[in-house]
Amino acid sequence: MGFHPFEDWEAKIIKTVIESFFVAIHYGTLIVKVGKTTLNKTSLPDQIKKHYAEPDPVFFADAYYKVLTSDDTEHFVEPDFEGMGKVTLSILENKDFRNRVAMFRRSGMKIYDKGHFHTPLRFAGVFAVEGYQLDALLRTTEPPSHSAWEPERGTEPATSKQILKKINSWVNEKVRDLRSHEDITEVDAEGVSQFLPDDIEDDVHGTPQQIETINEEPAETIEIRFRSSPPSSAPVHEPGDRAVDQSEEDDADGTEGGPDGPTNDSTGGSGNGGGNNADGTRNQSQAGKEKIEHSNKRVDIGKCPDLLCRSCGGPV
Repeated sequence: MGFHPFEDWEAKIIKTVIESFFVAIHYGTLIVKVGKTTLNKTSLPDQIKKHYAEPDPVFFADAYYKVLTSDDTEHFVEPDFEGMGKVTLSILENKDFRNRVAMFRRSGMKIYDKGHFHTPLRFAGVFAVEGYQLDALLRTTEPPSHSAWEPERGTEPATSKQILKKINSWVNEKVRDLRSHEDITEVDAEGVSQFLPDDIEDDVHGTPQQIETINEEPAETIEIRFRSSPPSSAPVHEPGDRAVDQSEEDDADGTEGGPDGPTNDSTGGSGNGGGNNADGTRNQSQAGKEKIEHSNKRVDIGKCPDLLCRSCGGPV
């Protein structure tokens, strides 16, 4: 097979072959030679370390290979899945994994990476179809790129759709079973670990309580400092604001001045409430227009509508 050369073509082809056929290479059913590199069961671990040294968002074979080789992997087997043959699922938990399951047919070729798992655990898994009848059915649902199982492509779309739905349900169920283990599983929630201690003792009765002893003597003298506060910005009412109210009350108690009488000297209304002064001139308070401020309300006093003004004590 020929192709136009491109930069690092050998490394890219090796990584793509590993990603799609690592199961077949691992079990010795496939050997691939790319340039001067031979991919087989013996060389596979070193090639994975070399080509998967940096994280890649679309390549997961390094995690899947750990699933196949780790002693901590959990294996689930269904001997006769829906009467169509054997299927297996291997799952390994690891906080660095990205919650993907590689979906394989019996040929050892990966079809796609299954995701969308609703679990706080971090894991990787490998699902494999080993039954001949189930393998033949799924093969008819694959597009030319062999990158998906699409039931509408199959010779029996209704049956294919039902089988694929049950496969997904079975895989999801086994993933959920990981949460019911009796052993305590470490879950790394991003951002939380920095607030938790690293050396918690695994005691059935919990971590013993530590009592801190304070040996310092209480201070004999306590220094207290007073700090002045800035002046308040609230409005301040001056004593003059009550002048109008008080004068009105005094006028009510005193004797009203007559039209031409002298200035009232009683404790009630003052001479300012009379008509004319001794020299015949009108009181200055009545001569012009006067403004009286009462609290926050301003009242203009001009011409009085009454014939006899109770405020001033004389006619207008």
